[in-house]
Amino acid sequence: MITTKSNKVYIGYVTKISEPLGESHIRIIPNFSGYRNKDNLRIDITTIYTDVIKEYIKSNRKKEIDEKLGIIIPVNEILIVSKFDSDIFGRFNNSENDKNNLTLSQKLYKGFESFFKELSR
Repeated sequence: MITTKSNKVYIGYVTKISEPLGESHIRIIPNFSGYRNKDNLRIDITTIYTDVIKEYIKSNRKKEIDEKLGIIIPVNEILIVSKFDSDIFGRFNNSENDKNNLTLSQKLYKGFESFFKELSR
């Protein structure tokens, strides 16, 4: 999970880290993105990429995922880099919804779980 200086948050995996010379940057394929609320710094997820990624995988277009969805972030714009765990995220960033609805944590976990099953095929 990466938080930028503008409070944009990307949850995904790194596909490239630039060489140390010149403008350093990383490239990620996001699974989710959003922002940190300026008042309480909680993360609000606004975009879910996993369904699009799954479609690329199903249509044998894996190689295009990085080209189409990859995001390049200059290292000097990165504020925080941390591991992401959907269960932990849910405990800190979500209150329980009513029993008929999934929590955001559960939705993220299901998204990750099915995404990685598709990716491993």
